[in-house]
Amino acid sequence: MWSKEGELIPFNLEEALRVRGVSLAMIGCLAFGSAEDTRVNRAAVPGKSPVVLTIAARSAAVASQSSDFSVSVDFSGRVASLASLRQDGSEWQATCSS
Repeated sequence: MWSKEGELIPFNLEEALRVRGVSLAMIGCLAFGSAEDTRVNRAAVPGKSPVVLTIAARSAAVASQSSDFSVSVDFSGRVASLASLRQDGSEWQATCSS
Protein backbone atom coordinates (compact mmCIF):
# COMPACT_ATOMS: atom_id res chain seq x y z
CA MET A 1 0.00 0.00 0.00
CA TRP A 2 1.15 3.51 -0.82
CA SER A 3 -0.38 6.76 0.43
CA LYS A 4 0.77 10.36 0.12
CA GLU A 5 -0.99 13.64 0.83
CA GLY A 6 -1.54 15.88 -2.18
CA GLU A 7 0.50 13.73 -4.59
CA LEU A 8 -0.41 12.06 -7.85
CA ILE A 9 -0.07 8.28 -7.89
CA PRO A 10 3.38 7.60 -9.37
CA PHE A 11 2.67 4.00 -10.42
CA ASN A 12 1.34 2.37 -13.56
CA LEU A 13 1.47 -1.24 -12.45
CA GLU A 14 -0.66 -2.54 -15.31
CA GLU A 15 1.73 -1.15 -17.93
CA ALA A 16 4.78 -2.33 -15.96
CA LEU A 17 3.41 -5.87 -15.97
CA ARG A 18 2.48 -5.75 -19.67
CA VAL A 19 6.00 -4.77 -20.74
CA ARG A 20 7.25 -7.76 -18.74
CA GLY A 21 5.03 -10.18 -20.66
CA VAL A 22 2.05 -10.42 -18.31
CA SER A 23 -1.28 -10.57 -20.11
CA LEU A 24 -4.00 -8.65 -18.26
CA ALA A 25 -7.73 -9.05 -18.87
CA MET A 26 -10.09 -6.85 -16.91
CA ILE A 27 -12.75 -8.76 -15.01
CA GLY A 28 -14.42 -5.75 -13.48
CA CYS A 29 -14.16 -2.15 -12.36
CA LEU A 30 -15.88 -0.44 -9.45
CA ALA A 31 -15.54 3.33 -9.88
CA PHE A 32 -16.39 6.08 -7.42
CA GLY A 33 -16.36 9.20 -9.57
CA SER A 34 -13.41 10.00 -11.79
CA ALA A 35 -10.67 9.84 -9.15
CA GLU A 36 -11.25 6.51 -7.40
CA ASP A 37 -11.64 2.97 -8.65
CA THR A 38 -10.92 -0.66 -7.95
CA ARG A 39 -9.90 -2.81 -10.92
CA VAL A 40 -9.90 -6.61 -10.86
CA ASN A 41 -7.82 -8.29 -13.58
CA ARG A 42 -6.93 -11.80 -14.64
CA ALA A 43 -3.14 -11.82 -14.95
CA ALA A 44 -1.44 -14.58 -16.91
CA VAL A 45 2.04 -15.50 -18.03
CA PRO A 46 2.53 -18.31 -20.58
CA GLY A 47 3.11 -21.63 -18.83
CA LYS A 48 1.83 -20.43 -15.44
CA SER A 49 -1.57 -20.52 -13.75
CA PRO A 50 -3.47 -17.22 -13.91
CA VAL A 51 -3.84 -15.07 -10.81
CA VAL A 52 -6.33 -12.37 -9.87
CA LEU A 53 -4.78 -8.92 -9.51
CA THR A 54 -6.80 -6.25 -7.67
CA ILE A 55 -5.65 -2.65 -7.90
CA ALA A 56 -7.38 0.05 -5.84
CA ALA A 57 -6.49 3.70 -6.43
CA ARG A 58 -7.74 7.07 -5.22
CA SER A 59 -6.16 10.25 -6.55
CA ALA A 60 -6.13 13.40 -4.44
CA ALA A 61 -8.44 16.03 -5.89
CA VAL A 62 -6.83 18.80 -3.83
CA ALA A 63 -3.51 19.18 -2.00
CA SER A 64 -5.04 18.51 1.42
CA GLN A 65 -6.37 15.07 0.39
CA SER A 66 -4.35 11.89 0.25
CA SER A 67 -3.80 9.68 -2.76
CA ASP A 68 -3.92 5.96 -2.02
CA PHE A 69 -2.78 2.94 -4.04
CA SER A 70 -3.00 -0.70 -3.01
CA VAL A 71 -2.59 -4.04 -4.73
CA SER A 72 -3.56 -7.58 -3.81
CA VAL A 73 -2.92 -10.83 -5.67
CA ASP A 74 -4.97 -14.01 -5.32
CA PHE A 75 -2.86 -17.08 -6.13
CA SER A 76 -5.64 -19.60 -5.28
CA GLY A 77 -6.33 -20.44 -8.92
CA ARG A 78 -9.98 -19.34 -8.61
CA VAL A 79 -10.51 -16.57 -11.15
CA ALA A 80 -13.42 -14.26 -10.36
CA SER A 81 -16.10 -13.33 -12.88
CA LEU A 82 -18.04 -10.10 -13.27
CA ALA A 83 -21.13 -11.91 -11.97
CA SER A 84 -19.30 -13.08 -8.84
CA LEU A 85 -18.07 -9.53 -8.17
CA ARG A 86 -21.66 -8.28 -8.37
CA GLN A 87 -23.03 -10.87 -5.93
CA ASP A 88 -22.95 -8.39 -3.04
CA GLY A 89 -25.13 -5.92 -4.97
CA SER A 90 -22.28 -3.56 -5.88
CA GLU A 91 -22.16 -1.90 -9.29
CA TRP A 92 -19.13 -3.55 -10.91
CA GLN A 93 -18.76 -2.79 -14.62
CA ALA A 94 -16.90 -4.70 -17.33
CA THR A 95 -14.65 -1.69 -18.06
CA CYS A 96 -13.47 1.51 -16.40
CA SER A 97 -14.29 4.86 -17.94
CA SER A 98 -10.68 6.05 -17.58
